Amino acid sequence: MSLVHMRHCCFVIFAGSIALLCVQSGWGGVADAYLSAYLEMFPTRATQAGNHAFDSKLEDFSTEKLAHWVEVNRAERDRLTKLISDPDLPFDDRLDAEALLAQVEREVHEKIVLRRPQRDPLYWSEVIANAAVFLLVRDDLPLAERQQLVRARAGLLPAFARQCSATFSRAKGDEVAPELCKIAVGQLRATATFYREGFAQAVGDNPEARDEGANVARAISELADNIEKFSQSATGSPRLGREYATTFRLGTGINEPVAEVLKRATADLAAKRIEAANFGRKVWRELMKDKEPPVDDAVLLRRLFERVAEDRDTNEETYASRWKTDVVEIEKFVSAGAAPRRDGRTARSIFP
Repeated sequence: MSLVHMRHCCFVIFAGSIALLCVQSGWGGVADAYLSAYLEMFPTRATQAGNHAFDSKLEDFSTEKLAHWVEVNRAERDRLTKLISDPDLPFDDRLDAEALLAQVEREVHEKIVLRRPQRDPLYWSEVIANAAVFLLVRDDLPLAERQQLVRARAGLLPAFARQCSATFSRAKGDEVAPELCKIAVGQLRATATFYREGFAQAVGDNPEARDEGANVARAISELADNIEKFSQSATGSPRLGREYATTFRLGTGINEPVAEVLKRATADLAAKRIEAANFGRKVWRELMKDKEPPVDDAVLLRRLFERVAEDRDTNEETYASRWKTDVVEIEKFVSAGAAPRRDGRTARSIFP
């Protein structure tokens, strides 16, 4: 499995396992200090989670800031390890502590062993791509206020882009995967297009906003050029290699051998393909009209997915509208399924 796939796997597991740490009526005592530090370290993730304390700020991945963040997590790991060893720790606090400890261990592994900020341009491009979107699509603040916050954060993007360029100018080519560079470049160029063509309209169309958008677009495009140039000499692999087993354990909490998990997953995948193909044959006529369904299941599923992909947004207005609708529906879904605690409070996820 590649670093990209494992990261998304960790994302899903993390969002679920950390759900007991943030409560609607306030932070839990076990987690509040770390949560505050986390939100301050990752302002765009704070906005994504609905916390607006850092909306006008942006991440800082300087060497000094990253080193400090590692020390914060190491100290938190020591504290939580001692806390969990206390037999008198209340049940709810133990759940919070165990979930938080898993997150802390992943952070240390990601920064020290995988060294993602120094090796993975996606670690940076995702921040740039998400800097404005959640401020624009959420409606829990007045529009005028959100527009000002977007402009404030956008003003920090050129410096962040230069910080990224400087980081990868020092990177070793055999430690960076050209495949990850390619994905990051595509993400950066798409984001630059937004700032060049759609930013001003999103924040209240005026000459100043257009100049701001053009400046940000130029900085992001320069970063994309630098990453693309670097990718031409990069020879690293996106695969985790010998770090796969540890990363898998930290990301999933599963301690059994990876080979056993893979064997079971392979069998499940084969069964799911058959199930999906059988369903696809039932709806084929409805979606594909007079075309005959392919005999080969893989071909059939590929054509159906291609057909589904045709139903996509065709302009920024439709895209933004769908995002707003999706956010509301997701929040309703999460609230309805949130786990009740013994103290009667309802827990929500805070970490992306």
